[in-house]
Amino acid sequence: MRIAIRPLLLAACILVVLCAVGCGSKKAPSARVAKEEHQPTSKPEVAANSGSKQTPPGAKTPGIAPGTPKPTAGELIRQLQSAYRGMSSLKAEGVSETTVSADHKPVGKAQRENVSLIFKRPNKMVVDTPASRVTMDGKVVYNYSHSAKQYIKVPVTPAFVKSLASGKPGMGIMGLLYGTDYTKAIVSPKMLPDAKIGGHEVYVVSFGLKSGVAVPKGVSGTETLWIGKSDLGVYKNRVTLAIDTRSLSRNVKGANGKAAKVIETTTTNELTVFQPNAKVADSTFAFKPPSGAKLFAQPKLTSLLDKPAPDFSFTMADGTSRKLSDLRGKFVLLSFWALPMCDPQLPVLQSLSKALKSDTELVAINLNGDKAAVTEYLTKKGDTFPVVFADAQIAKVAGEQYGLRALPTTLILDKNGVVRAQFLGLVTQKQIEDRLNSIR
Repeated sequence: MRIAIRPLLLAACILVVLCAVGCGSKKAPSARVAKEEHQPTSKPEVAANSGSKQTPPGAKTPGIAPGTPKPTAGELIRQLQSAYRGMSSLKAEGVSETTVSADHKPVGKAQRENVSLIFKRPNKMVVDTPASRVTMDGKVVYNYSHSAKQYIKVPVTPAFVKSLASGKPGMGIMGLLYGTDYTKAIVSPKMLPDAKIGGHEVYVVSFGLKSGVAVPKGVSGTETLWIGKSDLGVYKNRVTLAIDTRSLSRNVKGANGKAAKVIETTTTNELTVFQPNAKVADSTFAFKPPSGAKLFAQPKLTSLLDKPAPDFSFTMADGTSRKLSDLRGKFVLLSFWALPMCDPQLPVLQSLSKALKSDTELVAINLNGDKAAVTEYLTKKGDTFPVVFADAQIAKVAGEQYGLRALPTTLILDKNGVVRAQFLGLVTQKQIEDRLNSIR
């Protein structure tokens, strides 16, 4: 299950989320002030500089020659990966549809959206969806939100490129273009009967996705690709992820309101335009803010040391409503955190929640905005520390008054509500306890 940071919490979290274009997974790169990366070593490997020779612009990608014996599933996948690694550029347009089912019965309506991609090596790209337009000019990524009329500007880093290539479940276009090696990520590939997609003769191949490698642990996945015979283009791609809810700590209800045993999510992408090695001018990737668009105002680094902590209201796990100022008379350990970048901090919060003295209270504020997914994740890990789930007001205070620049951020408040210590990034239990004792 992917745990993402919702748009309403953008002000508090944007500087620590490098995968702002919708890539990334439950174990995405952590905050740069904390650690370089936190990715599972079993992820499909990304070849930053593929050794394949790139096809010149305007040239056609090599397909399967007529009269050639039908390839095996393994041979077809190898040829597919080689073809995409060799593309100098790609233009693609299509429709993406996502459906959810509980015990094989649909839940809600299918979500459809038009998506377009223009890609040019080494690191230039434009991705358009109804929600946003992402432009990467080789050095900088601009993510423009149509609804907010704001855009984010972040540098292109190796970690960002890696997240593009391997951030989503299954075999995807970006992974193929960046030379991701899917050999260890798939199982039991097999050929299905040939078909036609939009007038194109295609091979059809399906395979399983390894749990903990191509999909999160505890999730089973399958993928089917419809691959053009003449150009090896993926004209259709379907990924189905399933989870047995009996392995979860809570019941998940289906369309009939009863507890469901299996929840399935299926995403199908079908292309209407596929133009490999298209001639694309560099000016295509120059970001031009739409009329009225504003650059997202990055919060200034704020030092709250020796100042009263900005007050806000919050709801405890037991439903009790409180204010930070209600805790005067106690020391307060205030921690702002979000997944996935703060995953290494969770054991510290868990241990502190049991070790803190009666004169100290832990307020751990989660900024993901997805209470159900975070609760499920914590339950699986066995974490029981009290969590406050941030709403829009808390996120606004965190971004504007606390000036968050990294997650996690941990503050220690004295009995008068004055900030006496401020830690940016990961912090150990000993560091916190030593500082608490010195304040006492």
